[in-house]
Amino acid sequence: MICSGGFSLTRARGLCAFTPQLQNMKTIPRKDLTNIKMVCSNEKKVDLVIIDGRVMRWVGIGWVDEGVPTPGQKKRLPVAV
Repeated sequence: MICSGGFSLTRARGLCAFTPQLQNMKTIPRKDLTNIKMVCSNEKKVDLVIIDGRVMRWVGIGWVDEGVPTPGQKKRLPVAV
């Protein structure tokens, strides 16, 4: 299976398992990026993240799309899974 951004995933017992090339990347569960969770607790921890191959910035009331990530951002920013 290929997800957005060209990353490949494999299915194992109903769960997505990352291929070895992605094991070193920082990831964050999408459920931790909902507006309610961000307002209540996560906005101090995460303000910039890659979601669906796009850089997204938390602005206090929602997410703003900042475009395609640069190679440096791909190495530094967490990816939503």
